[in-house]
Amino acid sequence: MGQGSQTALADGRGRLGERLARWLLMWQDRIREDGLVVTPEFLSILLGARRSAVTVALQLLKSRSLIEATRTLIRVTDRKRLQAAANGSYGIPEAEYDRLMGPLAATDGGPSVLLAAVFTATGAAPDAA
Repeated sequence: MGQGSQTALADGRGRLGERLARWLLMWQDRIREDGLVVTPEFLSILLGARRSAVTVALQLLKSRSLIEATRTLIRVTDRKRLQAAANGSYGIPEAEYDRLMGPLAATDGGPSVLLAAVFTATGAAPDAA
């Protein structure tokens, strides 16, 4: 419940760059890898923003050396500063979940629960080409 409430709050009041930073951090929590195979088009669906706006937000995070990004791959390079870029929208529910349930990662090396839920909800998947 806390995660859903925090998502609603972040989506309602957060700027695009903050929301993007939060989603990148949550993805990294769940798949436990630095590289995320995802396109700006898929992120635009997820964040409810235009693809061009997501591309600009990615470029801003990249210019601050928080991520490295290509057309289909985003790699978090400075997690601590990316958390700061999320401007308070990341961390509280994640810490509470860890406290109650244990770490948030897929343990079998397969796709994360978050990605599966997003794919199901949007009917889309990132273009890995």
